[in-house]
Amino acid sequence: MPLIIQRDCNRLKQKMEERFGHTAMKERYVTEAKLRKRQPEESRRDLAIEDLYRRAYPGNPEIVEENSIKAFFDKCGQSEDFRLAVKRTRPNTLQEAVINSLQEECLRAGEKDLVKEVKPVQRPIFEVEHGDSREIVATETEGTQRENVDKSNVPNNNPQNNGIGSQGRSYNRGRGRGRGRSPMFRNRPRNFRNQEGNRRSFRENDLN
Repeated sequence: MPLIIQRDCNRLKQKMEERFGHTAMKERYVTEAKLRKRQPEESRRDLAIEDLYRRAYPGNPEIVEENSIKAFFDKCGQSEDFRLAVKRTRPNTLQEAVINSLQEECLRAGEKDLVKEVKPVQRPIFEVEHGDSREIVATETEGTQRENVDKSNVPNNNPQNNGIGSQGRSYNRGRGRGRGRSPMFRNRPRNFRNQEGNRRSFRENDLN
């Protein structure tokens, strides 16, 4: 065998032993698979660590699949609730586990957006004063501005208010009739209609 080929073969063998021939390589791959965490910008497909287990178990594909799924469940989400939701889907392969985790992540993102769009109804508060006491009343009408209502300034239907209206103008109610009339009606008698409903002739009364 030529020296160049033999040298290349020895170098290749040395590199293979350094990479795969060490007795602790299996434990190293398994440890890396268990301790590996998802990076901030890393996708869930990149998080699937099937390759590490395949290196540790080159001749046992069933063990590789089972261990890779378990490792993915432990590292697929930041919260325990998310990991349990993915485990409940019971995937048979690592690819199914990745797809189920992506679906769960999309559903949760949609729920968060829906909660942000729904705004709580704000109930305006009206402050009503009853003399010395105050009462706060909440209504469900939207868009109504807050206002203060003073019931002491609102007239009630009490005869003691002397007929003072809401505008503050007084009017005579039931007393002093005839006072303050217009000059054209000042000299008119109270009963200026006869029983037949016709107007009296003041001139005829004066003549009689």
